[in-house]
Amino acid sequence: MSFRWNWDWLLPLLGAGLAGALMPVQGAANSWLARRSSLALATFWVHATAVVAMGLTLLFLPSARHLPAWRALLHSPLPALLGGLMGVAITWLVASAVAPLGMVAATTGILVAQVTTAAVLDHFGLLGLDRAPFDWTKAAGAALLVAGAWLLLRR
Repeated sequence: MSFRWNWDWLLPLLGAGLAGALMPVQGAANSWLARRSSLALATFWVHATAVVAMGLTLLFLPSARHLPAWRALLHSPLPALLGGLMGVAITWLVASAVAPLGMVAATTGILVAQVTTAAVLDHFGLLGLDRAPFDWTKAAGAALLVAGAWLLLRR
């Protein structure tokens, strides 16, 4: 994929960057909540508030009220329907990792695993993704990521 300096490319990248910036904040907040209550209760709270927020959002999105969209959702392949369960696992695992590891170490582990998994998904075109083979430039980027992780995790 080549870089295209236009809004079709820049806006999604900014959105991804914002999501990336929010992830450690969410992880720290969830860990804090788990330490104040319990890991199970904190995980429940995170997802209960997400259900309420999305329920309210759906009230104002006309496209979400169309029956064909709901039919398509309900007839999606099983792996596509498991995002909520993965979200619970992610919330639980991140919240439990932050306190003992610290935010930088936990985030480093998360990023290395995310990029590795993303490379496998892209390379094989899994879960409905277009195939994007792993090449030498991605291998070089992965090597730099591993080197950076090593530096960040040194004690």
